[in-house]
Amino acid sequence: MQTVCRVAPVVLWVVGVLMLYHVADSVYGVLWVIPFALGPQAITHAAILLAKSAESRNVLLVALLVYFGWFTFIYVDAFYIHPDPQSPIALVFVGIYAIPVLGIFWLAAYTTERKFRANQKSS
Repeated sequence: MQTVCRVAPVVLWVVGVLMLYHVADSVYGVLWVIPFALGPQAITHAAILLAKSAESRNVLLVALLVYFGWFTFIYVDAFYIHPDPQSPIALVFVGIYAIPVLGIFWLAAYTTERKFRANQKSS
């Protein structure tokens, strides 16, 4: 499972960047929107890399998959189901709208990690 927690985020990064590049006019457009659209993914990925307990990594992996599902839903809706000249604006807000839900996952992973480290110190 540790390998899945290391490989899956990288695969999702590549797919996410390629999705953005597919609809962008230039590489600079992709670079501009990555912090907004994939910022929460970066935070979750960093937390997966820093987590010591398997439970925390699993919670964060689920959070990453949930966010990527949300990102894919907004991407498909904005660019294929309801195309509009202003569709790229949705990519600016996709990460912001996901923060409350991801915050719950991040908090659960943090408490799990804290309990794990406290048990490790007492042992």
